[in-house]
Order: sequence, then C-alpha cells, then structure tokens
Amino acid sequence: MSESSYGFRPNRSAHDALRSASTYAQEGRSIVVDLDLEKFFDKVNHDVLMARLKRKISDKPTL
Repeated sequence: MSESSYGFRPNRSAHDALRSASTYAQEGRSIVVDLDLEKFFDKVNHDVLMARLKRKISDKPTL
C-alpha cells in the first residue's frame, strides 16, 4: 500500500487524509486525488484481474 493511501487502513482516518492534503498544498503541490475503487471491483472481470495479478504475485494466500 502507498503511504499516501488512507482508505480502510489501520490507524488512519479521513481527518488524517485531510491533514496530509493540507501539508501537500503548503509544500506547493496543486493536485489532490480522491478515488473510491469500490465500484471498480464490482465491475472488473475477476478472471482477467486474477490472471494479471498471478503474473506478479506468486503467494497463493495473498491472491
């Protein structure tokens, strides 16, 4: 997981995400992306997804 990820992460909240976004803005960054992947996984072809993941991940419990 990316250190910039906050959704469904232990010990991280929406408030933490907002604080990070504010810090990034103060550092001069001008783009913040808010992305909800939930619907993606409802529509993705799971057979194709798993086949592609298997190319990179050999650990079956992780898959």
